[in-house]
Amino acid sequence: MNLPPSPMTNDRRAALLFVDDDTNVLKALHRLFRNENYTLYLAEGGAEGLTVLREHTVDIIVCDMRMPTMSGAEFFAQAFERWPDTVRILLTGYADLESTIQAVNKGRIYSYCTKPWNGEELKLLIHNALQEKRLREEQERLSAIIRQQNDALKAINEHLEEKVEQRTAELAQANKTLLLHNQAIEAARNGITITDARQAGNPLVYANPAFQRITGYDKAEVLGRNLSFLLGEDHDQPGLESLRIAIRRKTTGYAVIRNYRKDGSLFWNELAIAPIKNANDEVTHFVAIVDDITEFKSNQAQLEYRANYDDLTGLVNRNLLNDRLNNAISTAQREHKVFCLFFMDLDDFKVINDTMGHSVGDEFLKIIAGRLLNCVRACDSVARYGGDEFVCVCPGIAKTDDAALIAARIITEISQPLQLNGHTLHGGVSIGISFYPADGADKETLLQHADTAMYDAKDKGRNSFSFYTEAFNQRLMQRLMLEEDLRQALRLEQFVVYYQPKFDLHSEQISGMEALLRWNHPEKGLIPPDHFIPLTEDTGLILPIGEWVLHTACLQAKAWQLAGLPAINMAINVSPKQLHSPTFDQTITRVLRQSGLDASFLDLEITEGAVMQDPDNVAITLTRLKNIGIRISMDDFGTGYSSLSYLKRFPFDNLKIDKAFINDIPLGEGDVTLVLTIIAMAHNFKLKVVAEGVETQAQMDFLARNGCDEIQGYFFSRPLPALEVEQLLKKTN
Repeated sequence: MNLPPSPMTNDRRAALLFVDDDTNVLKALHRLFRNENYTLYLAEGGAEGLTVLREHTVDIIVCDMRMPTMSGAEFFAQAFERWPDTVRILLTGYADLESTIQAVNKGRIYSYCTKPWNGEELKLLIHNALQEKRLREEQERLSAIIRQQNDALKAINEHLEEKVEQRTAELAQANKTLLLHNQAIEAARNGITITDARQAGNPLVYANPAFQRITGYDKAEVLGRNLSFLLGEDHDQPGLESLRIAIRRKTTGYAVIRNYRKDGSLFWNELAIAPIKNANDEVTHFVAIVDDITEFKSNQAQLEYRANYDDLTGLVNRNLLNDRLNNAISTAQREHKVFCLFFMDLDDFKVINDTMGHSVGDEFLKIIAGRLLNCVRACDSVARYGGDEFVCVCPGIAKTDDAALIAARIITEISQPLQLNGHTLHGGVSIGISFYPADGADKETLLQHADTAMYDAKDKGRNSFSFYTEAFNQRLMQRLMLEEDLRQALRLEQFVVYYQPKFDLHSEQISGMEALLRWNHPEKGLIPPDHFIPLTEDTGLILPIGEWVLHTACLQAKAWQLAGLPAINMAINVSPKQLHSPTFDQTITRVLRQSGLDASFLDLEITEGAVMQDPDNVAITLTRLKNIGIRISMDDFGTGYSSLSYLKRFPFDNLKIDKAFINDIPLGEGDVTLVLTIIAMAHNFKLKVVAEGVETQAQMDFLARNGCDEIQGYFFSRPLPALEVEQLLKKTN
């Protein structure tokens, strides 16, 4: 008898096809599943999806309900007709639920998932669908076997009289096979149990000897009990929910969970369950296969440790260092941050190794490794790069002074004498330092430049440190040139103020402007503030420049009022150095007096970080300004400390939600929750909510629908020069 081939072999990954007319949805699904063990196909619409199905073998289709040209239901109808073995899952909004449920009941689709989806639930749904598909295909294969057997029996019955002896022999062989199967289950290495799904609690009705060997429980101790007794008190495990869902839905399930033997010892259980149906297609039992993978998990952990950590010192090895360095570069690039890298080589270690032996040398390296760890933060990565070379990656260390302090601390610590084998040994270390991104945009360049600087430190006499000279000098010269250009810019009136409108979502009118500084450099053109504001803070130039912005913006606001344009608020950003200046409130009152602008039209925007530097004095200053009618806004809320106590402590009128939280709404579930929470919290504190960085209609609609008061961003208007603002206000008026 020829057996049908298995529907899916282990050497082919399951293939998923995502069909949606929205490329952003396809990208999101691709990000969600790109690290899973699937082959992914993306199709923008039903026609493209049918092309993929014609050209590739697909196991699961995930399709949007609403699509132009060809709807999800129409696409699935064609897919069902031509490729009935594919598993079909529908992505749908709540508005489509009724038609979706009808489609499920008609059997055209396996299940559905509502938008916005939960990533873990969608993964679980696809995982379970794939398992069920595999089980169904296996059942079909077995059904084919049974059909072949039935055909053989039918042929035997037709010729019963002359085939009695042959039939008797076949029946005897079938009984032997059944007995063999029973013996195989009894002799199986894995534990096999059967539970009664018709009784409350799914009690055990069978357990093979391997189950007894793995768990330590006799058959009499487990029959009639639910398998959950193996969990002990450890009921909070991620994999358990997938098993519970499988039992409720009477489908296959799989999980790796912690179980406990009769003696209390832990073992890792790779548990697979599957339903058993009777002739009426009713699930009567569940079969569970218990596989003790404790040794595998232990070996896996050891292999992972050896692959990523140095056997001698326990420090990160070169392999894991490369990963962490790549991660540090990605994070710094994404967040526009700086970090530094230390390349360290022990001075004269070869002398210790050669004269006192490798065992002493190894102990020396262990002690040095411990001292290095004591010199850095928990977030820093210290690696043994090879031999007596070490590398340290320090995220967030952006200044040479800070890096120099760390290097000096390392040199002092390493230089402390130590006792080994009755000998007093003195260590020394030469350190080279490079910075990302100034000294290199990739790990190879950063390591190479730090290594070059380390040799420069050795050339200077050892037990010292050196920065990567060329980049450091170049950076210093650029900084000095920029500082001089800034001083001239103020004197030569190269600064200009642009104004970005704020839009009131309730009145649907322009409610205010935010003054934004720009530098109109004679050679480089218009320079945005993030390229020069940090330097103005460091040099103190922010005080005269900030006062100039205040004066210019207030004069402009008053000029618009005198021209008969709508009276709107003028928001001005205040730097930490301005806020902490002892004459700040005097500067504000002087500017208001000179410009003639009423204090009620001035809105000062202050970041959380500026408030935190000296909260007691800041509270006093802001209260004085508040008392004369000035409005106070907390800028970039959520990017700093975000403490509720500060909202209560300081006299804020407005709370501005940072653009980072607006970017992914309304699709980003996490950001949606955060934004809704911030709006509700701000309103509870009687604060007006302003959303920054609004760039799409969907973002504006979501914010308006959920009670946000004002928006600001390119969807409504980019920052404009004063003349264009005047034209905009005239048009609005």
